[in-house]
Amino acid sequence: VSVKSGARSIHTFARGPEPGTFLHDLLEWAAVQGFDQVAQDRDTTQQEVSRRCARRGWDDWADVLTDWLTVLVEFDMGINLRLADLTPDLCQAEMEFMFPAHGVNIRDLDRLVTDTVLPGTVRPALRHDRVNGMLKGFIDLVFCFEGQYFVLDYKSNHLGDSSAAYGQEAMAHAMVEHRYDLQYLLYTLALHRLLKSRLPD
Repeated sequence: VSVKSGARSIHTFARGPEPGTFLHDLLEWAAVQGFDQVAQDRDTTQQEVSRRCARRGWDDWADVLTDWLTVLVEFDMGINLRLADLTPDLCQAEMEFMFPAHGVNIRDLDRLVTDTVLPGTVRPALRHDRVNGMLKGFIDLVFCFEGQYFVLDYKSNHLGDSSAAYGQEAMAHAMVEHRYDLQYLLYTLALHRLLKSRLPD
């Protein structure tokens, strides 16, 4: 969808850490509230978005962000699933993890990540101080669907001024440029270790 000059849309929303955290917090609220409820009860969603916008002086953005959130939770993620199909009992927002990583060969790890996630896509090399030590993080969303577990991480990187700028190639480039590929595998490992300790077989 093209954005007319001066028109408000999610593509013209403020950029930077604070707006990114704001959008992330909205999605965390939606997960706790229930994505299904966010989709079904626009009035409550509008009130919550408006309240949060007012605290930051972004009152004029409440309608745009309510529309964005409503469309997002109704979007088919490609596995015949929408966030709106996930009730709170199927989700865990902000799952914390911590595990030690000592003596990791960064070169070998980088090769494995590069060969496994978006293979053939050029990316910056991992820094030597990137992984070794105690790893702690929070997975934005873990959910269960048809007996499988998924991790979902929210990103608000600005790639362009219309939806056309967010094609597969552009998103893959952003993924590897920021080394979200490593983040994805660490989150998957953390979830795997948790499930291995909790689920038989």
